[in-house]
Amino acid sequence: MLRNPGPQAGARPGDDGPASQHWHALVTFGGMSRTAADSALLYDAIAGSLPSDRWHAEPLSEPYRDVVARGTGPLRIAWTGRSPMPGLKNDPEVDRALASLVQRLARLGHDVRETHAAWPVPTDAFILQFLSGMAAEADSVEAPEKLERHTRRIAAVGRLIPARLARFAERRGEKIARAFNERFLPTADVLAMPTIPVLPQPSGWLESRSTFASVFRSTPMVVNTAIFNVTGHPALSIPRRSERGRLADRHAARDSAWPRRPASRPRRPAREGRALAEAAGLLTPALRGFSLLSLP
Repeated sequence: MLRNPGPQAGARPGDDGPASQHWHALVTFGGMSRTAADSALLYDAIAGSLPSDRWHAEPLSEPYRDVVARGTGPLRIAWTGRSPMPGLKNDPEVDRALASLVQRLARLGHDVRETHAAWPVPTDAFILQFLSGMAAEADSVEAPEKLERHTRRIAAVGRLIPARLARFAERRGEKIARAFNERFLPTADVLAMPTIPVLPQPSGWLESRSTFASVFRSTPMVVNTAIFNVTGHPALSIPRRSERGRLADRHAARDSAWPRRPASRPRRPAREGRALAEAAGLLTPALRGFSLLSLP
């Protein structure tokens, strides 16, 4: 799944496609769509597992397109403005966007409550998966000499990571997923939070910096979503144009972490993201049907 901030037009569906060992499970393959109906058709076509897959999803109980057609019902929605990175503060515009979303969700009849649960720490797993995955990806391209210089340098570091540490990171991610479920989702269907705690920067803002200075400076852009790359929870971003003309996204994570763990209760597919998108009040009519699709 593309878990980074949403694009200026459209939205990114959840990770209900085939399970993946890509980037040591940090990446899931799927598609992008502008409506819930399009997402449903796509994932009805590609849902499922192969015997060779490490994780296996349960078979679909009904087609996604049928679930989308039924519409959205009341949801239990937890929300937080706290970042998984301790001490990182939100931009005031991000806080205003989140407050607006929470108010609209409540007006739509959802049970919306703030959560103060402590974030599990995903840093060790994410760094190992990211660096090792970058190395494997760089080694697979036809012309590695054409890669951007930051990519080449990060890949060089990733090649130093032993395979056993990459496998450790995958197991660690499963433990982090269980901790997240136990802390945040025993009484909620969805967690709503800012996609990024700061406003996006202009293109090229890191080009003059060293590789690891760039990684450090860009950390606030990924810290709120990286944890869900590690845990495997389906998620979506809802873009909103800020007062200064940039995007301040809202992020939502679903309660069932795809095939990496068994579902703790019946899934409620194709509803959560649609409720959040409608509540945001910022999508065109063509986008209002966008939904976070549940898992096969």
